[in-house]
Amino acid sequence: MADSEPAPSLNLSEHFLEIIESAQEGVVILDSDLRYVFWNAFMEKLNRVPARDLLGKYPWEVFPFLREQGVDRMLREALQGKTINSPDICDRDPQTGIETWSSGRISPLRKRNGEIAGVLVLVRDVTQRRLAEEQLRHAEERFRNLVNYSHEVIMVIAPDGRKTYVNPAVERVLGYSVEEFLSAPLFSSVHPDDSARAREMLANILQTPNKMVTLEIRGIRKDGTVASMEAVAKNLIDVPGVNAIVVNMWDISDRKNAEAERTRLEAQIQHAQRLESLGVLAGGIAHDFNNLLVGILGNADLALNELSQHAPGRSNIEDIRTASIRASELTRQMLAYSGRGKFLVEPIDLNELIREMGHLIQVSISKKAVLKYNLDPGAPVIEGDVSQIRQVVMNLIINASEALGDETGTITLTTGNVEADERYLSEIVVNEKLAPGHYAYLEISDTGCGMDKETQARIFDPFFSTKFTGRGLGLSAVLGIVRGHKGAIKIYSEPGKGTSFKLLFPSSAQPRKPRWTPPPIGPEQWRGSGTILVIDDEELMRSVIRQSLEKFGFKVLAASDGIEGLEVFRANADSIVAVVLDMTMPRMSGEETYLELRRIRRDVRVLLTSGYNEQDATNRFAGKGPAGFIQKPFRVASLVEKIREILA
Repeated sequence: MADSEPAPSLNLSEHFLEIIESAQEGVVILDSDLRYVFWNAFMEKLNRVPARDLLGKYPWEVFPFLREQGVDRMLREALQGKTINSPDICDRDPQTGIETWSSGRISPLRKRNGEIAGVLVLVRDVTQRRLAEEQLRHAEERFRNLVNYSHEVIMVIAPDGRKTYVNPAVERVLGYSVEEFLSAPLFSSVHPDDSARAREMLANILQTPNKMVTLEIRGIRKDGTVASMEAVAKNLIDVPGVNAIVVNMWDISDRKNAEAERTRLEAQIQHAQRLESLGVLAGGIAHDFNNLLVGILGNADLALNELSQHAPGRSNIEDIRTASIRASELTRQMLAYSGRGKFLVEPIDLNELIREMGHLIQVSISKKAVLKYNLDPGAPVIEGDVSQIRQVVMNLIINASEALGDETGTITLTTGNVEADERYLSEIVVNEKLAPGHYAYLEISDTGCGMDKETQARIFDPFFSTKFTGRGLGLSAVLGIVRGHKGAIKIYSEPGKGTSFKLLFPSSAQPRKPRWTPPPIGPEQWRGSGTILVIDDEELMRSVIRQSLEKFGFKVLAASDGIEGLEVFRANADSIVAVVLDMTMPRMSGEETYLELRRIRRDVRVLLTSGYNEQDATNRFAGKGPAGFIQKPFRVASLVEKIREILA
């Protein structure tokens, strides 16, 4: 039949047409030549094409896309007697762009005698189903991406304990591929020490539907390193579509390390604060004790000068002087612990210092100890007080010898230099917030018994000892001296593996200069003249200084504090050749008194006295400082020598 011929008509009863027109699915009939002969109302609504516009036409004339989607082939197969379920077919409105989807059942239309007269197509609107499927696909894709790109490890465990799913985050967190992780036993990546807790957690959660448990465990990465993990597991066995236990895990190693570092820093700060408080206490006690020792030493010296060599009681006074000198050593240790014990600062060659002390070191250690030196010729010079550095060396040498006990062992002294960065300095056990830079170091190590962490935490406490109670200020003084030299201490020690004390000091570019020590003087060697004003709040101090200076030809005036001293000075300003001024006094400090003395007479020569060190005392003075300084306790000869120096 040609395309131009009119479509044949079929005899359809009125009732049959009403049923078809009201049907909620499309009904399409094509004749044996595959032209449209019927197009019900549902199809008009679905495709937005009225029946009059397509009856008598071929489907592909009206809807070209049908041929593209193979509908013409299916229609011809139906004419051959085959029934076909068509795939979903899309129709896009060219004006609005709206898509509609339909699927149909294509079957032969037979006469009563079985002859095929055309094709019957029953069409369903599947647009909503397609939209739902598309939304579901997008949702599944979104969920899959969320799971796949999650930083958390998401694991699904079947009720029988099998791992049935894990997301790709397992490779980033633990280093295993998805396949490796799923094929391994359930607890193979859990640290052996935490495996029992993990098994207990799983057994517990299996017993209670919807129960959730949080647990911190350690995981073993593929490379063997340990990862701190936090896991949340929930029983979803009764939830349709899940029917399993879901575990979320994430790596908290950075957080745990940060917490450990914060704890370490807090402990370090607390330790430093405790040491600082003890240092303030020790410094205060030493200062007051030094004032008393001046009176004891000074009066002993004065008494001995008046007694003949064979006078009764002379030996007792000499014992008093000896005991006072030993007591002054203790105050120096206390000042060193407080960080105020630096007396004479000069360039020090650590190698030369160790060589000079060689004999003293040798006789101070156990006979079973072997002494070794590893002195770096390139070790830089430091700036400090030679006597204090010697004290540090001796304290650590004796400590190392005692650590060896009765066993044979080795004590090694090492010098060198190190470029210390912030990371290196942050690992130092005891430090004063040092700046990165070039440091010289002195290391004293032994092969003795070593120390545990608890002992190391207390070794710098005053009078703490592993030997017996009340040992002294040995390591406390070491700490104070090192702090006073703006240095640091690094300790390496383990029980049974020995101990090493590594002392760091800021390096100096200056060469070491020999110190000049003035020869001792006596009354017959030098005599002074003029008036000296002594300002000190301690009566004993004033008395000793007065008697000492009067023996060398001076007239002495005394005042009990700064206010009284200024009054005396104003009244005798022309005759006073020097002022001996204490730094610590009530009502008016030594610093304030000095400034007022300078206002009255700018050329006044002032000798400062203090229980603290010279640097700590004189750093308070801006511009031109005092003429001299002497630290308490001092001998009569030392005081007179200082007066001679400032008057020269």
